[in-house]
Formats: sequence, structure tokens, C-alpha cells
Amino acid sequence: MWLMHMQVESYMNDIVGKMRGELREVLRDSVADYTTKPRDKWLFDWPFQIILVVNQIYWCQEVEQAFQQMGKGDKKAMAKYNEQQVKQLTRLIEVTRTNLSKPDRQKVMNMITIDAHSRDIVANIVSGGMDKQDCFLWMCQLRSYWDSSINDCRIR
Repeated sequence: MWLMHMQVESYMNDIVGKMRGELREVLRDSVADYTTKPRDKWLFDWPFQIILVVNQIYWCQEVEQAFQQMGKGDKKAMAKYNEQQVKQLTRLIEVTRTNLSKPDRQKVMNMITIDAHSRDIVANIVSGGMDKQDCFLWMCQLRSYWDSSINDCRIR
């Protein structure tokens, strides 16, 4: 018979630590996989909560890249990115018209919801003529970043 040699709290903390470590590994792998295939295929390969985090990481990265391009003289960079967002949303809507299992349909529908909100934020940045990353509309967003030095997501 196996006996526990430590307090239950310590044992449970070890389990929680192990689970967090496993989730970080899955998140890291999903971040790396995101750019290897179309989004509408990628999202079916990963757990639901993971795809939402990775989706937000790349959204922040892409918005900030557009701000950087604007700073280098491409004043239409954010508008171009907004057009890309519309295309991504359109593709996800097309996916909902296919034969999906209930969990997969829910996954796509939730991605559409998050993407629509993200599209609206970028559209407001464009219509407001904002061209700097430190504009209030961008700074007040919950922004997710992949921090490779700790293999985890940072929220700002």
C-alpha cells in the first residue's frame, strides 16, 4: 500500500504546479504552430482555451506591427490589417457553414466573437486616426504577449 509522506496541501500544490507546467508547454507548442497553417485549420488542433490565448497573443503582435509600419511611413498599415481581420472573420463564418461537431462549432463561434471585438478595436483606431502604439484606445486593452524567456504568456 502506498502512503503519502507529506501533507495533502503540499501534494495538491505539486499537482497544480505540474498542471500549470503542462499547460505552458501546450501553449508554447500552439504559439509555434499558429504560423504553420491557416487559422481555420489550426484552431481545431488545440484545446479551446489555448486557442483563445494564442489568438490574442498574435492579435497584439499584429496590431503593434501595424503601428510600427505606420511609424515608418505606411499610414494605411492599420487599415490594411483591419481588412485582413475582416477576411479572417469571413473565413471563420464560412467554416460555421460546414459540418462541425457541437464542440468544434462552439470553438469557432467563440473565435468569431473575440475576432469581431478585435476587429472593432482596430476599426476604431483607424477611424480615430491614431498612429502611435501608446494611444489610449490601444493602451486600455487587455493585451497578451508571449514571453519566450519564461515560456509563458504575459498580460498587460
